[in-house]
Amino acid sequence: MPTAEYVYQLDVASWGWIHIVVGAVALATGVGVLAAQAWACTAGIVLGVLSSIANFAFLPYYPIWSAIILAFNVAVIWALCTLLTTGNGD
Repeated sequence: MPTAEYVYQLDVASWGWIHIVVGAVALATGVGVLAAQAWACTAGIVLGVLSSIANFAFLPYYPIWSAIILAFNVAVIWALCTLLTTGNGD
């Protein structure tokens, strides 16, 4: 179901695959964060930004859910930045 009034022309199945791939990589990064790896905190921040972009593009399909996930991404990015700056992510 492409949306004619938006710049991108991806159907809902394509967005589903994008979310699955980003989610799988985020899960692997989360294991690294729990193991207190600094690279995982950096990768988590990058994934949070990518997830925010993907959910912003998904706003026309599910606006409430996308807004909730965007707020969650902001909280995760903030927490990972705090973890990196305090030195607990080493």
